Amino acid sequence: IYVSLEQKAQQIYDRITSTLAALFDIENAIPFANLVAGQGYKADDLRFACELMSTYAPNLTVISKRDTDDSTAIADILKVLTTQVKDKDNPLIVIDQYVNIDNTNTPVNDDVVMQIKKFAEIHDVPIILQTQLSKEAINSATDKEGNINFEKLTARGLRGTSSLEHQSTAILSIVETAKTKVIQGKNATLVVLNLLKNRYGENKSLKFWYVKPLNLFFDYEESRGRPKKEANDETESNGE
Repeated sequence: IYVSLEQKAQQIYDRITSTLAALFDIENAIPFANLVAGQGYKADDLRFACELMSTYAPNLTVISKRDTDDSTAIADILKVLTTQVKDKDNPLIVIDQYVNIDNTNTPVNDDVVMQIKKFAEIHDVPIILQTQLSKEAINSATDKEGNINFEKLTARGLRGTSSLEHQSTAILSIVETAKTKVIQGKNATLVVLNLLKNRYGENKSLKFWYVKPLNLFFDYEESRGRPKKEANDETESNGE
């Protein structure tokens, strides 16, 4: 169950359609922006993408502000979710974006996150809240050359109320770097996934190559124990 507080429901369906098709055939995959624009793709590629989406669609429910009568109050959002979770087996809820819910940018008001946690406990469902790191947190971790020191990023840098960090079971940040590479003919950016909090395990970080137009992640492999010149030659040939 995907709660979209920024984009229309159809845009979420288009994003997922694009990614599903790319997983099966990245060469002929249709970027999300092209689907929204209704151009820049072949009819056969669109048909293939839509057929894939038709098999996945029964497992997906997108809730937008249209379903809450344009309300972004947490009470109205949870009211709609209450109806939805009753009809689903083992649902997963994603709320995007958390900071678009009313009263989430007031540091002393923890009511919203507490209501969300209570809802998760009552209905026994996992909830993923998508939010952002504050500009202050990003700036404090960035040097003069624009490089980010990921060790300086902490869960305290989340936008939202102060208890968001405390009430979360785990917090994962995704930050883009300036490093790029061409993968299977697509431009990819190196991103770092930092587990800033993990109540049931250790905190770790992982690197992936990210093809943004298709929302795809690829494994990142470190070059170890090789001559510097050889490694540099490969870097240049890969378009980094």
